[in-house]
Amino acid sequence: MTDWPATLRICQRELHKGRCCLGLNAKAHGWCSVDRHKDQWIECGMEPPDKEGESMKGEILPPAGAALAELLAPVEDDTMLAWPDFERECTTRAQVGWRMGVTGFVITGRALSDYRRRAGAGQWGAWLEQTLPISLQTAARLMRIGRDPNIGRHAETVNLVNGPLPSDQLILDEICGMGPEEFDGLVEQGVIHAEMRRGDLKRHLVETRHGGGQAEPPPLPDGQYGVILADPPWEFRTWSDAGKGRSPDMHYPTKSMAELMSMGPDVKAAAADDCHLFLWVGAGPRRDYEFLIEAWGFEPKGEAFVWTKGGALGLGYTVRYQHETCLRGTRGSPKTLNKDVGTWIDAPRREHSRKPDEVYQRIERLVAGPYLELFARPLERRPDWTYWGNDPALKEETA
Repeated sequence: MTDWPATLRICQRELHKGRCCLGLNAKAHGWCSVDRHKDQWIECGMEPPDKEGESMKGEILPPAGAALAELLAPVEDDTMLAWPDFERECTTRAQVGWRMGVTGFVITGRALSDYRRRAGAGQWGAWLEQTLPISLQTAARLMRIGRDPNIGRHAETVNLVNGPLPSDQLILDEICGMGPEEFDGLVEQGVIHAEMRRGDLKRHLVETRHGGGQAEPPPLPDGQYGVILADPPWEFRTWSDAGKGRSPDMHYPTKSMAELMSMGPDVKAAAADDCHLFLWVGAGPRRDYEFLIEAWGFEPKGEAFVWTKGGALGLGYTVRYQHETCLRGTRGSPKTLNKDVGTWIDAPRREHSRKPDEVYQRIERLVAGPYLELFARPLERRPDWTYWGNDPALKEETA
């Protein structure tokens, strides 16, 4: 066995604020601290940089001149390699792959999987801690990437320095698990590409499921409704990609406040002269939602219901919300049926954005219909209710 670290050469080193960039073919792909790898550089026969701004360019050679295909191939099993050689092979591949961007993630993931398969989970954890500065969660992600046939196929056949795959582990993890035809189709469409961001794929799939996301919604149903219940697909702006995984637009196409206000004429046309409006709102300022109520032709009347969801934390900017609020508005002089309807609803959360069934029961006890629900995602139909929205189930009913 050749001693790989003794022959490893780094293609590029650039210091930036005390950090070193390690890349493939003079392309920067990953960051590591200078101190962490100083000993390894000395083993490679290179003087570690000691001044900010110092750099060196060249080419990266696979350890011992090994071809990339050799690094991507499974480590030979225990019938071919003695344990010390097998362990050294897995360790070196994992460490070298960690510095090589997309291709390296595949190499590292496969080396981690090979070692775990032979050594077992218990020994694997201790070895991982000594081999790479990553968590168990990151290791599991890398193994998923390494096992994925589509990513592996591209790693083996495509120049990934300028190729179609992103170099972010979290994004690569998002594109794992597809069939080859779907994967290649998304690459050809430009949905999967090197500069894509976290959540782009899921948003694309959501928009496709909902008819493209930008299609004109169906017209509001005709009729003079005495009650309108609306659960708009509010935008939730995040300050970085890290927060987008929980954003509503990962589940359905969202609408801005301006887009919702532009619906005013249609909502007014659907409402009876005497009508109640119930509006589920987000975490923004109360006055913004009251402006929307007014744009739809209603007078704001305060809170109708407050739904507490249990202990789980929801979205929020400063504090994380554990409840949702439904505001009320009126048009004309609508009547109420009963005086014993309370505001507090304590019910567990279910599917994303699905409201408690008790909301409908309380509205029906409080005011008379006919009832219209806007932006409906109904899993159960109720008599005397009309549903409008962009949910695929509603489209199938009206097709």
